[in-house]
Amino acid sequence: MAQTNLNQFKQLKDKLMPLINPEDKCNDEVLHIYFDFYGVSCSVFLFLAMSLETTMNLIIDDYIKISILNKKEIRDLYFSKFKNKIKNVVPRLSKLNYFKTYPNDFFIFSKLIDMRNNIAHSKPENGITNYDVILNNVFNFKYDLTFETVAKYINFHRKGLITECDCSNDY
Repeated sequence: MAQTNLNQFKQLKDKLMPLINPEDKCNDEVLHIYFDFYGVSCSVFLFLAMSLETTMNLIIDDYIKISILNKKEIRDLYFSKFKNKIKNVVPRLSKLNYFKTYPNDFFIFSKLIDMRNNIAHSKPENGITNYDVILNNVFNFKYDLTFETVAKYINFHRKGLITECDCSNDY
């Protein structure tokens, strides 16, 4: 799903960029493309973040199957903060430390989760939500790099799960 949204995002961004002119008022066409663009970009962040969470939770599931834990210990594993879970909990449980091999990727995951949180939990200051900052971050986000890094993380823990499609379709 993230791949489909990423392709839609790129198409909408290409369509929107030439239409943005700070001197002009937005017409209905520009607003329609803008809202489609923003919705699709939000979906990319959500699906990529969910892909990481699902991978981590599968690792926790595998650990729980072979361990004797009480309910609180299980709950603490699942509900650990994202950055702690990906950097500490998963390596401890899986005995695989992704960040020893790819130390710079933690920053990429942090940016993804921060963007997801900013979009999902946007908080107004003085009664106004600063969508200009969020939109600027959406336009400048490194989508391809993040997508590739998430796929690399998933394949690190579940070898061969994500592969190139040889069907000539661009999903």
